[in-house]
Amino acid sequence: MENADEVDDDVPQLSAETFAALQEFYLEQENRNKQLEIAVPTEGGDGDVTIDENWQLSQFWYDNDTIEFLVNVALKSVGPEARIALISCPTLYKKMRQKAGEKCEKNNLLKAWKNGKSKTADLIKRRAA
Repeated sequence: MENADEVDDDVPQLSAETFAALQEFYLEQENRNKQLEIAVPTEGGDGDVTIDENWQLSQFWYDNDTIEFLVNVALKSVGPEARIALISCPTLYKKMRQKAGEKCEKNNLLKAWKNGKSKTADLIKRRAA
C-alpha cells in the first residue's frame, strides 16, 4: 500500500508557461465580462456591444452576406407580434437589432445571460411599426 506522500507526488502540475497562459485567458475573459456589464444597458436603451464568436462553437460560417440574408428573411417572414429566438449566434443577433431598430425589444434573457443564468439565448420581439 502506498503512503500519502507517494500519492501526492503523482498529482499533475502545470508548467510555468501553461499556468501563465491560463491566467492570461482568465484575465481576458474577466475583462470581456466587465466590458459587457458596462456596455449592455440594464433598463431600456441599446448598448453597442460586440460579443466575440468562438470558432469551436461552429459560428464561423456567418459572413456578412449570410447575416444580411438571414436577417432580411426572418424579418419579412414573421408577423408584427412574432418572437424570434437567436441561440448562440452573436453576429446575427447584432445585425437583427440594427435592422429591427426600435421595432424590437430584448427579452429579459439578456439580463439572465449577464448574470450567468442563461448563456445561450437572446430573444427579440419585433413590434408593429
